[in-house]
Amino acid sequence: MLAGYLLTTVGSFLVSGDRLLRCLGLLTGAGAVLCALFWRFAFVSAWCALAALASLLLLHWAGHPSANGR
Repeated sequence: MLAGYLLTTVGSFLVSGDRLLRCLGLLTGAGAVLCALFWRFAFVSAWCALAALASLLLLHWAGHPSANGR
């Protein structure tokens, strides 16, 4: 179930046509691996913290049209 969740959340970024979203997908994918390696028993908490940081990146990206070429 966890693999399916990560595949849909991270995978959707990786197949995006937008370069910045693909970069975010790479960052979140690497973050998921790090969370699993370092915080094996607290993966969900570590992943939620990482997702919150990724959400801030998305907010910054969406709030600054010049940053994404619009």
